[in-house]
Amino acid sequence: MKVADKVIMATSGDEHIRAKEAAKMFTPTYKNDPSGRTMQAAHWTGTKSIEVTECPKPTITDDEDVIVRMTSSAICGTDLHMYVGAMPGMSSGQIMGHEGMGIVEEVGPKVKNIKRGDRVVASCIYSCGECYFCKREEYSACEMTNPTVAQEVS
Repeated sequence: MKVADKVIMATSGDEHIRAKEAAKMFTPTYKNDPSGRTMQAAHWTGTKSIEVTECPKPTITDDEDVIVRMTSSAICGTDLHMYVGAMPGMSSGQIMGHEGMGIVEEVGPKVKNIKRGDRVVASCIYSCGECYFCKREEYSACEMTNPTVAQEVS
């Protein structure tokens, strides 16, 4: 059972509307590139254990997806939380990395401002662009991509 589902079961009314919205979020399953191509990736294999191994390249799963071949990467506090095993939900084999620079290899059909071959930076802040905070240009507080229900409910 997802954390957000447990939170919803433990609360009533609109008290935890963000938990309800987070539970509705859809994260597509990782799909391999049908060509069978591979890439190297840093995989979290357990507390204080990261290995760089070959794995299948991903493919577009959503019309707004962009696939970037990372050429440089940064380490932040979130990476350290994962490394020491303090990030809920981690399981062995998960690919790490959410900040970096790279070259766009593929774009979904609804992507308009980025094209194959563009050099891009992937920020540590991801946002939906539509919630209350995003509309106020407070992207790091996005309620849809950064739900904090695990910290809010005792």
